[in-house]
Amino acid sequence: MIQSYFQLTTDQHGQDIHIHLRGVFDGSSAFELLDVIAKQADQGQILFINTNRIVRAYPFGRVILNWNLPQNGLRSKLYFTGPHARTLLPDGCILLSGKSAPTHTCRGNSKNCTCECGWMETSREGQHYA
Repeated sequence: MIQSYFQLTTDQHGQDIHIHLRGVFDGSSAFELLDVIAKQADQGQILFINTNRIVRAYPFGRVILNWNLPQNGLRSKLYFTGPHARTLLPDGCILLSGKSAPTHTCRGNSKNCTCECGWMETSREGQHYA
C-alpha cells in the first residue's frame, strides 16, 4: 500500500526559511520538498528542514532528494534537523544535532528495531527490509 499522508509548511524567521515536514516522507513527498526548495533557493536564504513531525521516512525519499538537488552551493544552505534528519539528509547538506537527533543510524533492516526509521513493507507477509 502506498503511503500518502504528507504536509509541508513554511515560515520565515528573520532571513531564514523554516520548512516543516509532517506525516509520511516518501518519493512523492520528496518532490514536494524539492519544489519548495527550488522556489526559496532563488532568494539565497538558508533553509532549515525540520523533521520533528515525520512519522515515517522511506529511504526512497532521500534518493529522490539526493538525485534531484542541484550539485551547487544550494546544498550547503540546507540544514536538516529533527529525528529523521539523518535519514533524509542528501549529500552535501548539513545535519544539525540537538536533543531530537537520532542516537544511531538505522537502515531499517534490524528485525528488532523499534524506531521505524526507513522501514519499508515490501512483501505480502508484512516483513520489513531496507
